[in-house]
Amino acid sequence: MDLLEQLGALHHALHQHITFADPEAWRAALDGIAVALEAEPGTDRFDRETLTVARQKIDALIAELEGGVAEPDFKPARTWVAALGAAVHRRREAARPSDSAPGQTH
Repeated sequence: MDLLEQLGALHHALHQHITFADPEAWRAALDGIAVALEAEPGTDRFDRETLTVARQKIDALIAELEGGVAEPDFKPARTWVAALGAAVHRRREAARPSDSAPGQTH
Protein backbone atom coordinates (compact mmCIF):
# COMPACT_ATOMS: atom_id res chain seq x y z
CA MET A 1 0.00 0.00 0.00
CA ASP A 2 1.28 3.44 -0.93
CA LEU A 3 2.22 5.89 1.84
CA LEU A 4 -0.69 8.22 1.00
CA GLU A 5 -3.09 5.27 1.01
CA GLN A 6 -1.78 4.23 4.43
CA LEU A 7 -2.21 7.75 5.79
CA GLY A 8 -5.70 7.98 4.30
CA ALA A 9 -6.71 4.65 5.81
CA LEU A 10 -5.45 5.68 9.25
CA HIS A 11 -7.19 9.06 8.97
CA HIS A 12 -10.43 7.29 8.08
CA ALA A 13 -10.01 4.83 10.97
CA LEU A 14 -9.68 7.63 13.52
CA HIS A 15 -13.39 8.14 14.05
CA GLN A 16 -15.89 7.70 16.83
CA HIS A 17 -17.54 4.28 17.25
CA ILE A 18 -14.31 2.31 17.13
CA THR A 19 -13.77 -1.19 18.47
CA PHE A 20 -11.38 -1.94 21.30
CA ALA A 21 -8.91 -3.57 18.88
CA ASP A 22 -8.50 -0.38 16.87
CA PRO A 23 -5.86 1.28 19.08
CA GLU A 24 -3.42 -1.55 18.39
CA ALA A 25 -4.21 -1.33 14.68
CA TRP A 26 -3.48 2.41 14.81
CA ARG A 27 -0.09 1.77 16.40
CA ALA A 28 0.70 -0.90 13.82
CA ALA A 29 -0.36 1.48 11.03
CA LEU A 30 1.95 4.18 12.41
CA ASP A 31 4.85 1.74 12.40
CA GLY A 32 4.18 0.91 8.75
CA ILE A 33 3.82 4.59 7.90
CA ALA A 34 7.17 5.33 9.56
CA VAL A 35 8.88 2.72 7.38
CA ALA A 36 7.19 4.00 4.22
CA LEU A 37 8.00 7.60 5.13
CA GLU A 38 11.71 6.82 5.39
CA ALA A 39 11.59 5.24 1.93
CA GLU A 40 9.77 8.26 0.47
CA PRO A 41 12.02 10.51 -1.65
CA GLY A 42 12.41 13.96 -0.13
CA THR A 43 11.41 13.03 3.42
CA ASP A 44 12.81 15.64 5.78
CA ARG A 45 12.96 16.34 9.50
CA PHE A 46 9.64 18.17 9.36
CA ASP A 47 7.92 15.01 8.08
CA ARG A 48 9.55 13.00 10.85
CA GLU A 49 8.51 15.59 13.45
CA THR A 50 4.94 15.60 12.10
CA LEU A 51 4.85 11.80 12.38
CA THR A 52 6.15 12.05 15.96
CA VAL A 53 3.40 14.52 16.87
CA ALA A 54 0.76 12.37 15.15
CA ARG A 55 1.97 9.39 17.21
CA GLN A 56 1.75 11.49 20.41
CA LYS A 57 -1.79 12.62 19.54
CA ILE A 58 -2.87 9.05 18.82
CA ASP A 59 -1.31 7.90 22.11
CA ALA A 60 -3.25 10.66 23.90
CA LEU A 61 -6.45 9.53 22.18
CA ILE A 62 -5.80 5.92 23.17
CA ALA A 63 -5.24 7.05 26.77
CA GLU A 64 -8.60 8.85 26.68
CA LEU A 65 -10.31 5.74 25.32
CA GLU A 66 -8.66 3.46 27.86
CA GLY A 67 -9.46 5.98 30.62
CA GLY A 68 -13.15 5.84 29.78
CA VAL A 69 -13.51 9.46 28.65
CA ALA A 70 -17.11 9.84 27.54
CA GLU A 71 -16.32 12.03 24.51
CA PRO A 72 -12.74 11.35 23.39
CA ASP A 73 -11.28 13.99 21.09
CA PHE A 74 -10.34 12.37 17.78
CA LYS A 75 -9.66 15.68 16.00
CA PRO A 76 -6.01 16.28 17.06
CA ALA A 77 -4.90 12.82 15.92
CA ARG A 78 -6.80 13.09 12.64
CA THR A 79 -5.44 16.59 12.02
CA TRP A 80 -1.79 15.57 12.36
CA VAL A 81 -2.26 12.47 10.20
CA ALA A 82 -3.89 14.70 7.57
CA ALA A 83 -1.05 17.23 7.85
CA LEU A 84 1.52 14.56 7.07
CA GLY A 85 -0.55 13.34 4.14
CA ALA A 86 -0.84 16.88 2.79
CA ALA A 87 2.92 17.41 3.05
CA VAL A 88 3.67 14.18 1.18
CA HIS A 89 1.06 15.00 -1.47
CA ARG A 90 2.43 18.54 -2.02
CA ARG A 91 5.98 17.25 -2.35
CA ARG A 92 4.93 14.59 -4.86
CA GLU A 93 2.97 17.12 -6.90
CA ALA A 94 5.90 19.53 -6.93
CA ALA A 95 8.20 16.76 -8.17
CA ARG A 96 5.91 15.78 -11.05
CA PRO A 97 6.86 17.17 -14.44
CA SER A 98 4.44 19.77 -15.70
CA ASP A 99 2.24 18.77 -18.63
CA SER A 100 1.91 22.34 -19.87
CA ALA A 101 4.37 24.41 -21.81
CA PRO A 102 6.25 27.20 -20.03
CA GLY A 103 3.98 30.16 -19.42
CA GLN A 104 0.87 28.11 -20.02
CA THR A 105 -1.65 27.58 -17.24
CA HIS A 106 -3.76 24.51 -16.60
